[in-house]
Amino acid sequence: MRGMIIIYIFMVLFLREGWVIADDKVSAKQISCENGLDISALPPYAHSLKENLPSLEDYFTCEAAVKENIQVCNAFSDGSSQKANCQDAYNKYYATFGKLYKNGRISDEFLNACLKTFRSREACDQFGEVMLSGNSEDCKRIEGATSENIALCQDMVSSDPSGGKAFFMKLLRRGDPNSCDQLNPSTVAAICRGLLTKKVDGCQLNAGVDHFKKLYCQYLATKEPVDATKKEK
Repeated sequence: MRGMIIIYIFMVLFLREGWVIADDKVSAKQISCENGLDISALPPYAHSLKENLPSLEDYFTCEAAVKENIQVCNAFSDGSSQKANCQDAYNKYYATFGKLYKNGRISDEFLNACLKTFRSREACDQFGEVMLSGNSEDCKRIEGATSENIALCQDMVSSDPSGGKAFFMKLLRRGDPNSCDQLNPSTVAAICRGLLTKKVDGCQLNAGVDHFKKLYCQYLATKEPVDATKKEK
């Protein structure tokens, strides 16, 4: 009887060790997958992307800005809050101030908004230059600027601006992608990171992408072989 008990204990320990090893292998596969997964390598029609669109709102909004193509927002269905948020962040933040930072000159969208206040193309060009430099003293040199215009300009380049768009531009001038986390909503923070991150794809640096990678790789980790770079059909 004692011998049977010893054999039973040995078998339990052996099987448990086997389960631990198997779990470790799955975990290692998943970690490797998450580290190596590039969402941009997946086709936009991939089933996994469509299933997890709510998690990828920041990613696709950032992609629209970086690619300067608002049509990327069409990844979301018509009438959805994700599509509306994507288009809103693109139009209000990227099309005006994001393009200014990226291209070093005012966009048509910036000009159209600016003309309602500064009244001339030359004044708007000068205002754009101040927004890029952050030098508040130059606000007084804008052609035909009124005292109200000067106050608005100075607020837009203040170290403690009153508006979200001015704060967005302030962080772009600072150039530190880590500071983008201070922005709200998260779609605007994602655009900021996408514009400032140079060595990697900044659009993939957000919690939604991390969540997607975890779910995607949990599924792949159960299959052989795991290849995070293989395009999903």
